[in-house]
Amino acid sequence: MAVIEVSLAAMAAGRLLLRVGDYSASADALIDGSELATRAWKIISKSPEQRAREKTIKGFLSSKDYAGADSGDVKAADLAVKHVFDQAPGGTVLLNLIRRNALGTHLQEIAEQQAKSLGNEPAQAVFWMIMSATERYVIESLPKDGNFTQTAHLLQLQDFVRVMDKLSAIYERISATPKETVHLLAGDVLTLQPTVPTRSTNQPSRLLAPTSGVFPFMDIGGSLKDLIDWADSSELFSVMVIGGRGGSGKSRLGVELCRHLRGRGGYWDAGFLKSQKSEQRNLAIQKLRLAEGARLVVIDYAETRAQEVAEVISGLASSAEDFRPVRILLLVRNPKTSYYSVASNYQSARPWKDAVRTYDDEVAEQLIDSAHCIVLNEESFSQADRVKFYRDAAGSLALFLDRPLAVDVMQPGLEFLDSPQYSRPLFLVVAAYLTIMDGSEADLRPENLFEGLLVHESKHWRRTLKPKALKKKLGDNRLRLLVAFSALAAPTDKAGAMNLLKKIDFLSKGKKVLIRRQVFDWFQVLYPATDGTMWGHLEPDSLAEYLIARELASEQRSLSAVINIQNDSRQLVRPFTVLARACADYDDLAGTIAGLMMPTLEEWCTRAWDEASVRNPWASVAWIEALARLVEVLGPRWNRQDLTQGLSVLDYKNRIVLPLALALNSVAIKKLDEATPPEVRGELLNDYSIRLDAVGRRVEALAAIEEAVRIRRRLAEANPAAYDPDLARALNNYSNRLDAVGRRVEALAPIEEAVELYRRLAEANPAAYDPDLAMSLNNYSNRLDAVGRRVEALAPIEEAVRIRRRLAEANPAAYDPDLAMSLNNYSTQLDAVGRRVEALAPIEEAVELYRRLAEANPAAYDPDLA
Repeated sequence: MAVIEVSLAAMAAGRLLLRVGDYSASADALIDGSELATRAWKIISKSPEQRAREKTIKGFLSSKDYAGADSGDVKAADLAVKHVFDQAPGGTVLLNLIRRNALGTHLQEIAEQQAKSLGNEPAQAVFWMIMSATERYVIESLPKDGNFTQTAHLLQLQDFVRVMDKLSAIYERISATPKETVHLLAGDVLTLQPTVPTRSTNQPSRLLAPTSGVFPFMDIGGSLKDLIDWADSSELFSVMVIGGRGGSGKSRLGVELCRHLRGRGGYWDAGFLKSQKSEQRNLAIQKLRLAEGARLVVIDYAETRAQEVAEVISGLASSAEDFRPVRILLLVRNPKTSYYSVASNYQSARPWKDAVRTYDDEVAEQLIDSAHCIVLNEESFSQADRVKFYRDAAGSLALFLDRPLAVDVMQPGLEFLDSPQYSRPLFLVVAAYLTIMDGSEADLRPENLFEGLLVHESKHWRRTLKPKALKKKLGDNRLRLLVAFSALAAPTDKAGAMNLLKKIDFLSKGKKVLIRRQVFDWFQVLYPATDGTMWGHLEPDSLAEYLIARELASEQRSLSAVINIQNDSRQLVRPFTVLARACADYDDLAGTIAGLMMPTLEEWCTRAWDEASVRNPWASVAWIEALARLVEVLGPRWNRQDLTQGLSVLDYKNRIVLPLALALNSVAIKKLDEATPPEVRGELLNDYSIRLDAVGRRVEALAAIEEAVRIRRRLAEANPAAYDPDLARALNNYSNRLDAVGRRVEALAPIEEAVELYRRLAEANPAAYDPDLAMSLNNYSNRLDAVGRRVEALAPIEEAVRIRRRLAEANPAAYDPDLAMSLNNYSTQLDAVGRRVEALAPIEEAVELYRRLAEANPAAYDPDLA
């Protein structure tokens, strides 16, 4: 028994009524099959007026369900009724039919033909039920006074009117905007480069690019269909995260979505957002805001471009409209994990979303929270899928290159595809390439694929290497090392590039200035730069990382030059990003990089803190986040003391260094063992909880502080004189974490205990513990307010202000931030109890203090000033 639905019939009935009045011509645009018409239907389908139409028509049904029909019959019947009303005439013909009371007869004639198109009696029976109810709805909705030109003003049609007004405005703007202007607005911002290669090339890096179009696309698991449905949804603005390992097909999936949307009549501006400097990025965002039509912005390696992600999301969200929707597609290779998250839960959305957060943009954070997520599941790539994909890829490449298949790929015996590595599309494509190029000599063992690929890519290296004299001086081994070096280094000016080349052993000895210049010129044509650096790099990235690991793992001098602490911050982003990925897969390289960086870890942290604390710190965001990802990979190779020493120079309040501090803290905790002193464990867990909370991972933060409280309580019971201060601090933080997850009543007991402990400690040693007592009193006031005990909340905040004012008078640099915080809270509490005039003075003083602090350190205090 199927429940009868009338959604399509109700929309068609509404459009027919609209055509009776002033919107006849415009309403015809709703069935022209265009992207705008399709989106218009989606908008109308969600409106309150549509729900009212459906409710009215259902009230006219002879029955709400039909025993002989299934859901497919109901959908077919509903669609058939829509076709009936869509075929009704418009203009004066329609008006004449209504005036002669002949509309019903006319609709019945069309309905007879539609009924015949339905394949079975149950569907036909439902069709006539919906048809009768919808026809009655239309007839009874027509104005009784005969003034049909006012039909569009019926309340039940206001959703159509709103949509038609917007459609008219869109069509007007599009017709008034020259195509050249549209290209200037968006064409240089979103790209699908590089272009499709010509048939004359067999260079693997060109053929394997996601945009090449040479190899077939297989929509494993229906991900492309899901993405198209997401793009076509009625949401105005939406974010989608696609997670998956390198080579799993993320970029190709993004390319296919862009191609699909671009091929639907020019309504969509769709492409990959190029990585740009801040000023250029702001201009790109402004261009995208002004672009007509729908926009799809794809950001590849989004976890390495978190600041860009935040700026794009917050910059475009407000520009989304009914007919100008915005979709942001984030492609993520490395999920974010922590000590308290389940690292093996690869399919969970949370780690992939966390990987693209910056935690300093509230709008972006909220939209990432609500983002959709697809994690590419390699396990769904079955043996049959692999065989088909491999055969199709080999056939497509042979056809493209006009080369015969030297191996019969259709024959049985493709057991080599059983290897787990072949669950990734990239490996299958490489195998297909080698099959075509090497025939029966191809080595298709997964561990040898990249070597086979480099044999063919090296022909491109030699082809582009000039002059001839240089070819003689650089053998194959040196060429491999140079290409690996170019894939890692990212100099931003020629002088910097030449200095880096001097660090390569065979380019530094003797008079090699001319050779270095020739190598520099070669790098620029080998893989042209697209991101503002001096040269580009080998792709796919997995191939480049393999070559870097094989050629540079023993080249400490060259590596030290690329990740030198004196390098400009713009030169550090790519090396740190690439090394984080490569070191995760190649132990030898990871060992070398860990050994190079461990002695200077504290210096790197100090540099990060210094650059994040200047007046304009945002230029440092990218390299600090890249360093944090490298720390997550290398940290397990370092000792805990080095990790905590680096942590000691990073403050909690500076959000720019927060990813680095969190990475160090997380790795340090993972290195704890049974021999670790409990006080060290408690300290690391307490601090980790604070940092997890700062990035919104509140459940994990609560777990960490609960463990810290248990440890410190045991220590304090055995030696209160030594460990009461640590217990008080942990209790204070425990209260904060409970409050953050909404457990406000439970949060009172630990903060009351913390206040009691700190009061005893301050009585014995006020110089040492008055600041902590004030902090706990401030938080105690907040907890009381949170459970509605507002009058009681005044006394502790007043005491906190008195203590902090006294401390700030003696040492303003140290205690002005705390005083400003308590003054802000004091004003809030005064307002809460109705003392609004008195609440003005403390908030004015707080604003003045925060203004001064933010001028000196915006990264730390701009949020508080706001």
